[in-house]
Amino acid sequence: MIIVNRARARWLALSAIAASVALAACNSSTTGGTPPGTTTPDPSTDTGTGTDTGTGTDTDTDSTGFISANPLIPPEAPHDVTGAGGNTSDGAGGAGGGDSSAGDDSGDGGSGPADDPWPNWVSIIEAADLVQVDDGKLYALSRYAGLSVIDISRPDHLSLLGQHRSSGTPFEMILRDGVLYALFSSAEELPPGDGIDAPGTAYTSRIEALDVADPTDIRPLGSLALTGTLADMHLVDDVLYAVTWNSGACQGCTDGPTTTVTSLSIADPAAIHVVDELRFDVGVSRKYLGQLSTVSAAQDRLYIASAPPESTLTHQVARSTIQVVDISDPGGDLVQGARVEARGPIETRWQMDEHAGVLRVISSKPGSSGGATVPTVQTFSVVSSAELVPLASVELLSPQPQGLLGVRFDGDRAYVITYRAGQTLLTLDLSDPAIPAQLGELAMPTGGFHLEPRGDRLLTVGLTDSDAGGSLGVSLLDVSDLAAPTLLDHVAFGDHQSRLGDDWRRIHRAFTVLDALGTLVVPYVSSEVVIEGGAECDLHTGGVQLIDFTRDTLTKRGAARYRAPVQRALVHEGRLLAFAGEQLAAFDIADRDAPAELADVTLAKDVMRTKVVGDLVARLVAEGSTGHPQIDVVPLSDPGRIEPLGELDLTPVVLPFAPASCGSARSIPVQLFAHGQHLYVLWGLPGAQFGRHAYLAVIDVTDPAAPRISSQLDLPFGESPLYSGGAEALLSSGENVVQAGSTLVLLHAGAEAGVEGSPGGETPWLTLVDLADPARPAISATVSLPAGAGRSRLLLDGTTVLTSHWTPLPGDPSKARFYLDRVDVADPSSPVVSAPINVPGSLVLFDRTSSRLLTTDYAWIGRPASTQTECSRRLGNGAKFVPAPGSGSSGGGTCLGLTQTLKLADIEGSSATVRDTSPIDDAVRASHARVGDDRAFIQTWQYHRMSPGNAERYEREESLLVVGGLRDGVLGRAERSLDDLGSGGVRAVDGARLVVFDDAPAALSVLDTTDLENMTLGTPVPVSGYVSAVTLHGDLAICSLAMSGVEVVDLGP
Repeated sequence: MIIVNRARARWLALSAIAASVALAACNSSTTGGTPPGTTTPDPSTDTGTGTDTGTGTDTDTDSTGFISANPLIPPEAPHDVTGAGGNTSDGAGGAGGGDSSAGDDSGDGGSGPADDPWPNWVSIIEAADLVQVDDGKLYALSRYAGLSVIDISRPDHLSLLGQHRSSGTPFEMILRDGVLYALFSSAEELPPGDGIDAPGTAYTSRIEALDVADPTDIRPLGSLALTGTLADMHLVDDVLYAVTWNSGACQGCTDGPTTTVTSLSIADPAAIHVVDELRFDVGVSRKYLGQLSTVSAAQDRLYIASAPPESTLTHQVARSTIQVVDISDPGGDLVQGARVEARGPIETRWQMDEHAGVLRVISSKPGSSGGATVPTVQTFSVVSSAELVPLASVELLSPQPQGLLGVRFDGDRAYVITYRAGQTLLTLDLSDPAIPAQLGELAMPTGGFHLEPRGDRLLTVGLTDSDAGGSLGVSLLDVSDLAAPTLLDHVAFGDHQSRLGDDWRRIHRAFTVLDALGTLVVPYVSSEVVIEGGAECDLHTGGVQLIDFTRDTLTKRGAARYRAPVQRALVHEGRLLAFAGEQLAAFDIADRDAPAELADVTLAKDVMRTKVVGDLVARLVAEGSTGHPQIDVVPLSDPGRIEPLGELDLTPVVLPFAPASCGSARSIPVQLFAHGQHLYVLWGLPGAQFGRHAYLAVIDVTDPAAPRISSQLDLPFGESPLYSGGAEALLSSGENVVQAGSTLVLLHAGAEAGVEGSPGGETPWLTLVDLADPARPAISATVSLPAGAGRSRLLLDGTTVLTSHWTPLPGDPSKARFYLDRVDVADPSSPVVSAPINVPGSLVLFDRTSSRLLTTDYAWIGRPASTQTECSRRLGNGAKFVPAPGSGSSGGGTCLGLTQTLKLADIEGSSATVRDTSPIDDAVRASHARVGDDRAFIQTWQYHRMSPGNAERYEREESLLVVGGLRDGVLGRAERSLDDLGSGGVRAVDGARLVVFDDAPAALSVLDTTDLENMTLGTPVPVSGYVSAVTLHGDLAICSLAMSGVEVVDLGP
């Protein structure tokens, strides 16, 4: 059975801290009793009653008030359950509710819930040619910072001149006469004129023309999107040839894997346009891995090799097809030429080369033993682009069949490095292309990720056979006699787990030979384990190895070590510049044995979340490769700036209490609050083995240039305010931590009643933290809450904290009473606890103006069914099939499902009265809600058969249910498909407005629900990265983009 999840599971993902329902039934916490000094409700108040005057009567009432279904416990006698109380698709409730899945839906359809059978494989295309230097300025493309222009005229004092944000993976740049052409692969773009509503979003590559004459004011001139992922490009005068590859798996892309060659005129940067386009099928390919086509360029033609068909998926080595495209027309017209087949897979450009009218190809064809491969050289006479005549196909000899590691052609020569038990260099004489001759062989200490011919010398860089001296190495060979290649010298460098600074197909961009200095510059990445806070932590750093060379020697010099992985390195004005994606560093290499860092500049910050503090914005930043938490402060007028007014390292505070997470802000749950000129940072720890604590730091930002920790507080009550879990059956809203002025209120759910209704070992409670004196924060009070089977999260109404809990009936645990709990925290040292009120279901929304609340009521229903598949189809993911006695698993039985009904109730004194009801269809499950001003935004989902004739294929359909009308006294509701709102989900609520994020492409929109009968979705506003969190300030949305920093979006009219 196949289930296609259209709605993207992240849709209504709340923040990483307050995303889950706080249900103690599914999340046991610390042991022990009620905390000392608690304020407890009067036991005699547990008698609040209610009356149901609404139209739907699925909540039972008796002399003691409302009785609902226990959402965790089904009835013990499922075959006695009838359809009464079910919510049918036509909205009718109460007795006699019909089955919305009657008729031909009986039988073995596919059940809704299942793991997604389609693997989520993502192709990562490393950036190439990311850096250029011109007139004392360095231009750098980064995945997260976009284009950065840095003043390097004085390398000891680097300064950032300007930036331009762009989405997509940087590929290459071209700088001509003050105009920079930036190419991006795997970008995302909407079709022209369409908005988030449009389903045709395609993953594309893109070229942008930018006016960089004034680096402080970079201006876009023009751009053009290309469907598919950019595999390579080739520039001839004013014509750029782009080769893109489409797996057929992306939205809006053509069916099946295709390669497209597009010629673009870039003569006018403001009017980049397509001259010609040629598309051809490359056959069945690595559809899910996204293996790109490989391109080799000659003067008048391109050779494009298809990816090896399913070679990784099937673990078989397959052949590539080489397509010729004629590009001889100076205007950019394209002509499809001949097509030939390689004996094995082509995975790098170095495996193909045209020289003196002959195409030479080296690949590894499958050997007779199946797993082993045999390197093979093929030659073709290039009569024209339309005609290639095979000349020769020769298998290369080696001690045993070996795989292909590296290839490089050099005139009439070719060098091949193979591997199996070891690494071997093979030398070829191709002076007679009809008779390729293998002349020499040499065992190598270093692999050949990249081979660099230097006349009668050959340099190779790759992995070493031994970790002695490092896992990377460079070898120098004498190849003056092809029949007898000789190893002249070898140096190893890096650590035992180092790797080169770029993808092996593009390492030639990073391996730099500085002939004038007689030096090789090799960026690399190191992975090491360090001990932090008593825990072993992975640390990814970088370096640039310096190696001096002569014709016959290599001399290992020092390494410029850096805190982040280095991708590119160059020498400018006697200084070594190391580019690490989001940083640029300068090193003094006067002493090449001991490079010394002189300066660095940050190009992007990893911002996790933000908080407005007066006229400032405090940002929680994860530092570099360690992820250590920092708080930095920037003006509210410029929250996206790179350089802060001041910053504060929280590592010394967090690390001692978070050894398991290695002090990383990316793995510790953190919430930010603010009051006056102080920021409250609250964090908790995962895992009981490290102690159950939460911690509070009060940070004074009165002087933004020097933020400081004013005080700290250990909150040893447990981790549940920051971690919580729960049953999917409960529809809950609210937070686990709420703020009332200078008071924080934290919910500790405790180990409440078990499934039999027996009391747990710990009573739930609230902890009140008084921060009126920021220098002396204190736990001012704890409030014991009634125990029960579970509890909803906290809502705040002025200074009143609201929550709800439910208690199973002693004689029938499948039924329960829900209660509304209220605590006034106006005086945090003396909270006032109101009597619990029996209400018709779990709390969703409260409106103080009307003194009304919205709840979700529950009822167990039964439907005849034959299988669990049919049961899940009819009553949703949580439904359970119970076979009839003696019938077996497929001989008939009862399907048990939990229905939900929205109820509007008046609160008067100590009682509740149902005013209106609105049932949710039996097959629909409402799971999470966010609340605004007289609005509840509820995520719902159900499974639908994809086509009437396909009984085994279902898709999950998710919707947004918007509910209002508390003040009017009549429930109103409207619904919209989540597909309309985009794939990213809700990021913030502002009254009746919902801020939604779509990540394909990245954009924010506002759904205005002021008029429920005419909800409007605003035009999407593009952003330059994934929005992990949004802070609203008036009409401004301050977006945390993680590694892309902060971006501000104006959501006003």
